[in-house]
Amino acid sequence: HRLGPQWVVTNRTKLYWPMYLLARLLGARIAAFKHIINIGRWHVRFLLPALLDAFFVVSDFAAERAIASGVSPRKLRRLYNPIDLQKFAPCTDARRDIRRELRIPDDAFVVGFVGRHCTSKGTDLLGEALTRIMSEHRAVFAVWIGDGPALETTTRLLQQRTGLDRHRMLAWTATPERYYAAMDCLVAPSRIEETFGRVVVEAQACAVPVVAIASAGMAEAFLPGISGVPLRKVCAEEVGEAILSVRDNPLLREQLVDHGLAFASRFEMDEIARSFVRILDAA
Repeated sequence: HRLGPQWVVTNRTKLYWPMYLLARLLGARIAAFKHIINIGRWHVRFLLPALLDAFFVVSDFAAERAIASGVSPRKLRRLYNPIDLQKFAPCTDARRDIRRELRIPDDAFVVGFVGRHCTSKGTDLLGEALTRIMSEHRAVFAVWIGDGPALETTTRLLQQRTGLDRHRMLAWTATPERYYAAMDCLVAPSRIEETFGRVVVEAQACAVPVVAIASAGMAEAFLPGISGVPLRKVCAEEVGEAILSVRDNPLLREQLVDHGLAFASRFEMDEIARSFVRILDAA
């Protein structure tokens, strides 16, 4: 018997058609992932999903948006992003070590941001909220991880408003879990309709309470009001109030951590992989 692949899978838009042709030449089925739902070309909305054997998106919101764009629901499948829970896990030792590395006091309350510095991600709103909080609370620090077009603007404004002595501006890292461990709260104040919120799940898996916009795909990355504090509207005042609600309520932090850990477990890598296989088998 001739051995060959049963499925060809791609998540690169530019490779959709080459992989489709390859799959047909090999006599295999073809599955494609679409992580960001911005389907402008008619052939990706109508023709390609009809020819594919499975078309994956990463949230229920993304599926709804794809259908609204004209994608047929017949072969559309939802599969959440997987999280490596061996890597993203609570670590008390890392918390102490990273805080010392970053020159952050052990008793400080640390607010974290992980993502691109741009207005769509709300970095300006978080900076404004932290300006107000830090002016009244000396023990509040911030860890920013990432880069982006507004990084220089963010840094300059923080320097002008509060100084950078309590801000730690870090580049992208292959080991973000080490820095999650130093945080007391992760904030995701996106202005845009996010397809999902991977960093929000990662933070919960690391026992970090989250504050995030409770809309679109982001609302599927935590349980609003249960495993995280929801932002019903995105403005600096509400972001600041949400951060202080976590800071000033130890019981709330404990509840958010417990529920967050339980919630994040549903995105465990092996379980998502098993779900992927089950979906392919069913197809």
